[in-house]
Amino acid sequence: MINEKDFSNIIDPWIEHIDIFGMPESRFATLNRYRQLLCFKKIPTIEVKRRKDVLVLGTGIYKRFDLNLRKKTHVVISARDILRDFSVLGEVSKSFTFNLSIYGIIYNQVVNNNRTDSFLNIKYALSVIKPKVIVLKSTIDPINRVWAFWANELNIKIVCIQHGIFSSKVSLNLLERDIVDYYVVLGTKQSEIISPIIPIHKHINIFKSSSFIFQLENKKIFNICFIGSDYERYSEAGKIMKGKLLDIYTDLIQTLAIDKSVEYKLFYKMHPSETKMNKVLRLAKTLKKTEYNKIDVFFGVSSTLLMDLSSKHMCTIQLRSKFLDVDNYQDLGYCASIDIDYIKTKGLLATLEGIKTYPCLKEKSLSKVVESILNSNLN
Repeated sequence: MINEKDFSNIIDPWIEHIDIFGMPESRFATLNRYRQLLCFKKIPTIEVKRRKDVLVLGTGIYKRFDLNLRKKTHVVISARDILRDFSVLGEVSKSFTFNLSIYGIIYNQVVNNNRTDSFLNIKYALSVIKPKVIVLKSTIDPINRVWAFWANELNIKIVCIQHGIFSSKVSLNLLERDIVDYYVVLGTKQSEIISPIIPIHKHINIFKSSSFIFQLENKKIFNICFIGSDYERYSEAGKIMKGKLLDIYTDLIQTLAIDKSVEYKLFYKMHPSETKMNKVLRLAKTLKKTEYNKIDVFFGVSSTLLMDLSSKHMCTIQLRSKFLDVDNYQDLGYCASIDIDYIKTKGLLATLEGIKTYPCLKEKSLSKVVESILNSNLN
């Protein structure tokens, strides 16, 4: 028999640490997303359950699997997946779960103290699919935690893929919980940051340090892209951080405007959860993911996309500023980091001229890691 209080902690992982700075805001941001789906709480679950070796939460991780592993995978489709990954929905239609009502049920349990639901439908689904491994994208998100709870009860191995770059500046309890058998980290430095929460013997590092040679083309028109963030979603402090980030970007834009020898075309890549309008967006065109190749230089301050683009050997620069205290991505081996005051003094083209060696991470095969766990070859 499941203890009602214990199960409440499963869907409300923030409550034990609610006094930690930033925890109430983190809780609010996630539950607000759940609240927006309350209108779907009576829609029945749509699913096709077949025997599969792997069950994965979200199409984002599924797309990182090779074709062979995809055939062995059942996908739990999230609300966001419908909008972001519509193209792969046909591919997963032979074995999938799509449940919109769970968002409203969890929201009402956590916020409105509705009767406790133990989500036995998820236990039943796992009993039919019989996966050997379940792959999460978060150990904080309530839906991921419910699937992990029943997977643990049924002796299914639990893997979580780190989502986003962790900052050494925030409380560790905001980041993850130790509910997994294996935790896939974004490099050695990130492993060190999260190890007080999730023991290091559970970590699997599928990234290795690397570098690439880059030389900026000599031309008269340069496409510059600024990478957005969703700091403002989390708290008043987050809104202040977002304001500082935008100030750094506008400071650079003003510097670029002084250089009349070339033309700079400005673009902005929005974070999926970002507020739709800001002062940089008024000066730049929105960039789509399919348009990355037309950009000459990407600038960001604190974003996983910096790491991703650098790993593809694109010119990716973390802008450093004394006004915003964030981890140095060059020290972490993710991408180049340059202080904005240096660029303002020397000029962008002079800063980037010549042959440069930029750090990056090279990703190993996630599919091979999962296959090793399936075959019990990974301890």
